[in-house]
Amino acid sequence: MKFGLHSALVAVIFLASTWATGADEIFTLDVCQPTPTHSRHDHQLIFPLKDGRLMLVWSEYYVSTDSLSKNEARDDMPCRISAKISADRGRSWGETFVFQENTGKLNVKHPNLLRLPSGDVLFFYTEWNSRSNRVVLLRRSSDDCKSWGTPQCFSPTNRITNINNDHVLRLRSGRIILPAFSSPSVWDKGDHWQAFCYYSDDDGRSWKSSERKMDLPERGAEEPCMVELKNGSVMALLRTSLGTLYAAHSTDEGKTWGQPISTGLASPAAPPLVKRIPSTGDLLLIWDRNYQPDHHHKGERTPLSAAISRDDGATWKKIKDIELVAGGAAAYAAVTFVGNEALVTYYYQPKGFGGASGVRLKAIPVDWFYK
Repeated sequence: MKFGLHSALVAVIFLASTWATGADEIFTLDVCQPTPTHSRHDHQLIFPLKDGRLMLVWSEYYVSTDSLSKNEARDDMPCRISAKISADRGRSWGETFVFQENTGKLNVKHPNLLRLPSGDVLFFYTEWNSRSNRVVLLRRSSDDCKSWGTPQCFSPTNRITNINNDHVLRLRSGRIILPAFSSPSVWDKGDHWQAFCYYSDDDGRSWKSSERKMDLPERGAEEPCMVELKNGSVMALLRTSLGTLYAAHSTDEGKTWGQPISTGLASPAAPPLVKRIPSTGDLLLIWDRNYQPDHHHKGERTPLSAAISRDDGATWKKIKDIELVAGGAAAYAAVTFVGNEALVTYYYQPKGFGGASGVRLKAIPVDWFYK
């Protein structure tokens, strides 16, 4: 990515629009756009506040002397977690403010937010201190995200432990599940990953890790997303380098996991996201539906597609594309359901922009996924 990115070019490619799709309309807005000083935006989510406003929280990379000299937008370049507020269901957004300052030796990112029945909010994120050390931190707010308590670390400090944005969930039993994946090796140096979850039965005050993790050949089992099924089990969907998404199940709420098996859904090395649709009870899957074995990511991260499952993940129907950007990328989705809409956000990278990326929002009527 070249840091001499021209604002005029950004304005041409990054946009706000409404798609007409028969009786449905999809609203599209590029909420965060790359600039020479903030070349990359990703790992985002939308979180509803108590007063009905929405808060976008995301990873905002920034230029330092070191990153500028490298002339690239690497995963380990400086990054903080930033936010902005919308009072009109995401159609417009206020000014950017710092949500979590960069306390790591390299960066902080991967935000997750969970509101407890008490009203408290848990904020999870990663802190990267070296290329072989990334930890998971937790902070708590009792005033609707206005202030935060002292960070609590509950992952090992002698390895890389990662989470993804918008993946934490609370089960019907009250157990909190935080999907994670880890590796003892140095990032991007022949790494191999195992997927698992952290879980808490006391509203995040103490944590345990899965006793039996998920593993696969090549790069292993990466970037799990999880959902509670109607029978009380938990399903994990996994990023792999094997050409398809894989699924595994836990019958003890994340303590142990069965052997992952292929879903048959073509996928590059990119993460899936699965959420239950509140209004229908069905599962919504969003992932990159592509596989090219000779590609360095085993395929471009496009198209970003959606599918519906009415049988708790046994089969997936109504497959359709949310975003197609040939030569670019659209990935790392998050979903928040507001009224009759799914607010889908993801990083958007047009062809020719190198490492530069922005955060795109699409407000999609839930009915659209069924047509």
